[in-house]
Amino acid sequence: MISHAWPGEKSCHPLGQAVMLPAMDALLKLLRENAALSTGDLAGMLELSEDEIREKIRQAQANGDILGYQAILSDEAKGGDGMQAVIEVKLTPERGGGFDRLAERISKYNEVKSCYLMSGGYDVLVIIDGNSLHEVASFVAEKLA
Repeated sequence: MISHAWPGEKSCHPLGQAVMLPAMDALLKLLRENAALSTGDLAGMLELSEDEIREKIRQAQANGDILGYQAILSDEAKGGDGMQAVIEVKLTPERGGGFDRLAERISKYNEVKSCYLMSGGYDVLVIIDGNSLHEVASFVAEKLA
């Protein structure tokens, strides 16, 4: 079988032979792994000119292969997306105040959106809003534990 290949573009054939990837496939693979690579970096990796890289990217955008670019953020960097947690809490009632006073104190934290007295294995159900799982876990460990 005769195949045309671009320099430096290899993938693994099922039989273990090196097979060259078409330039567009190799470019898209690199962009999928790191869309922040410069045209200069891509040109060096694929042994093409920067103009050829720019043209291939333009073609990929025009034919719908590249729909856009997006950053993948950590939970802390996401900020406003947030999350909500439902926490069941077992309390030791205060003398003379019972569970009501403790539930009222818990409900005053800004992170607490709702606080319900309940019967059963736990005494209070607390609904908490936070920006990340880490933030919610810190609140539970520092304020509710």
